[in-house]
Amino acid sequence: MNDAVKVELPGDRLYSDDCYVTTFSLADASALSLLPKTQDTRTIFEIMDRRINLDVKKLTLQDFWFLLYWQRINSYLTFPIKLPWKCPHCKTKNQDELTAA
Repeated sequence: MNDAVKVELPGDRLYSDDCYVTTFSLADASALSLLPKTQDTRTIFEIMDRRINLDVKKLTLQDFWFLLYWQRINSYLTFPIKLPWKCPHCKTKNQDELTAA
């Protein structure tokens, strides 16, 4: 993997190899922009699988989400990132901002 960066995953001890990641390409970003229309979630797994040296199917869900955020921060340099979420207890919709600082 050319220009790959070593990334320490939250569950890094679960994997026999270190994780190396490359940022999304313009073609990847283009394919990802179609996800809301196509609803084909396989695309995101296929793109991520091409961008990491580990088997994406063997990642924990937390590590997969971690890598998605890593890609967002490192592939698209616009900040802040708005992170919408819903409280599982009271069902209130919330929004946090992730900044580069």
